Amino acid sequence: MDVQDKWNQQYMDKLTNQTTPEPNKRLQEMASYLNGGTAIDFASGLGGNSFFLAELGYNITAIDISDIAINYVQELAAKRG
Repeated sequence: MDVQDKWNQQYMDKLTNQTTPEPNKRLQEMASYLNGGTAIDFASGLGGNSFFLAELGYNITAIDISDIAINYVQELAAKRG
């Protein structure tokens, strides 16, 4: 199994179990210092940090090796507008 397959399987399992992506707790603690702008979320996974930052006014680019994760993030972003 290659690295992409490994992460695809991990994210597919999380989605099957209805795991909601959560932002990093340290990022949440820093929210009062964040004012919007542009951010790149490397290894974004299912987008917990990306969506949190988007709600704070950031324009986000999410990058991940898993096409399962990126497709999920794109679909959820489209639904949320």
